[in-house]
Amino acid sequence: MRNKKDRDFRFNGTWSGPQKGIGLCRSGGVVEHEESDMISEIQVHVIARQMFAEIQVHVIARQMFEKHGLEAIVQAAQNARACENKGDAEEAKEWRHIEDAMKLMRGPHLS
Repeated sequence: MRNKKDRDFRFNGTWSGPQKGIGLCRSGGVVEHEESDMISEIQVHVIARQMFAEIQVHVIARQMFEKHGLEAIVQAAQNARACENKGDAEEAKEWRHIEDAMKLMRGPHLS
């Protein structure tokens, strides 16, 4: 904390103006920036959760693709269709995501 105003803002919710932070630039120098320009801690956690979920999808897709080959893509599409027919749009979306990840692993069609 830089001063009492910063502490008051953070703990009491009173506004003391933009907060300054210190960062490093690529050339090795020190650059000051305002807190409003920085990513909030909440945004960092949201991004981390999204990245973790994306990694999980690709791990599942890779395991299915390695075990079942091209048939795994068909199975993921069938699972998505079954979920759609039951009205479970969220689960269907996840299966479509896995299907798309396996299609990326498969590569382009050869003709």
